[in-house]
Amino acid sequence: MYLVHARLLGPPGTPMPAAARELVNVKARPRDGLEHVTVHADARPHPVIGLYVRAADLASAEARAFALVRRTLATGVFDGWSLLDAHVPLVGPFYDALATAPATAPALGAFEPDGTGRQV
Repeated sequence: MYLVHARLLGPPGTPMPAAARELVNVKARPRDGLEHVTVHADARPHPVIGLYVRAADLASAEARAFALVRRTLATGVFDGWSLLDAHVPLVGPFYDALATAPATAPALGAFEPDGTGRQV
């Protein structure tokens, strides 16, 4: 599962619709893999909709979230709003690298068992 942040741009001085979270859920289709939605209407410089999406990889999760938010913005409630981008926050590549690390690599934060506190 991936957390995708969709950044939105609304008309100047227009708050994000109060029903944003519910509208995303209504527009979601089973193939979107949506698990949860969170809205950060006061995020700066742009409001953000966070979508937890089940997908095989990061690119698929971003594409699913992008399509879902575009469908949501097509409702009259979001008149004048646009989707700037939909991306997994930068920590995503770090966790992908951990998932594909060789099994023989020491665990992050592992220490010597002799009590010296030396990191391996």
